[in-house]
Amino acid sequence: MEQEYLSCVQEDFRSIKRTGEKAMQQLTLEELHFSPASESNSIAILVKHLSGNMLSRWTDFLTTDGEKPTRDRDAEFEGSYASREALMKDWEKGWQVVFDTIASLRPEDLLKTVTIRGENHTVIQAIQRQVIHYSYHIGQIVYLAKLVKNEDWQNLTIPKGKSREYLEEMRKKIEQKKIPQINGIQLDGKPPAIFDSPTTNSSPFSMGCFFLLKPYYSIFIKYSYCWEGNKIYFIECGINLLLNKKST
Repeated sequence: MEQEYLSCVQEDFRSIKRTGEKAMQQLTLEELHFSPASESNSIAILVKHLSGNMLSRWTDFLTTDGEKPTRDRDAEFEGSYASREALMKDWEKGWQVVFDTIASLRPEDLLKTVTIRGENHTVIQAIQRQVIHYSYHIGQIVYLAKLVKNEDWQNLTIPKGKSREYLEEMRKKIEQKKIPQINGIQLDGKPPAIFDSPTTNSSPFSMGCFFLLKPYYSIFIKYSYCWEGNKIYFIECGINLLLNKKST
């Protein structure tokens, strides 16, 4: 369970990062510095702040306070980037520390105590604090990008007014995954399918395939078919889900 949590957190952070990148990819350097009001942050400033936060929180994560004495938080909300490359360098530098640290954690680390500005947190609490923090700022980045692009904005999720079409497409994909396949041939319970074959006529022929799904389940597929001329007719298919015997 602990390892599954760490894997989920790693993927959550990657998803958050991808969302921010898809938004920023649509903007010019000038647009990345756009601020809607004097007290509002631009995307460039948010990137600088996120990078500073990540380097401080995740460097020596288990052994030092999350607020490093070398961090100048106020400076993160000032200045600008001379190039997109410089901005993305800070972005990648911060995220790399996040991913490297999460990858280094072991299940037994999760209930250890770390400090952030002198306050005690379990490792789980500290991680979740950052998931929330980064999601908050990535939401701001997406909002600012949409504000700038307006009608030229390329949707990152389901487009407005397209929910029904999206759900129908997802339903079709899920149903498609339920159809078993053998060597790329779908066995869907419909009338016998016909496939080209260079063989001659034959009597019904049965075959079985065994698939091991470690560690708990296996699938056994048995199917029957026959030939007529250069066609193959699938007659029936049976699928059994087997519970593997637990090894001792």
